[in-house]
Amino acid sequence: MIMPDGTLSKCTVKLYEDINRVGKLNDDGTLTIDENKLLWWARGIINNDLKAAACPAFSKEGYEAIRWLI
Repeated sequence: MIMPDGTLSKCTVKLYEDINRVGKLNDDGTLTIDENKLLWWARGIINNDLKAAACPAFSKEGYEAIRWLI
């Protein structure tokens, strides 16, 4: 979702959490993406973990789970 200030968010369940802010829509129409946070949301697909893929917000894995990709 795009927030009123241009922040790109991934999930309404974690609406006010930092991990949810995955990027920014810039004034010139370009995007700035935080790849580490976006990878956190995609970790279920990357790791073939069906529970995390079904709902990353409720998965037990922490933000460090994708550090090996960076």
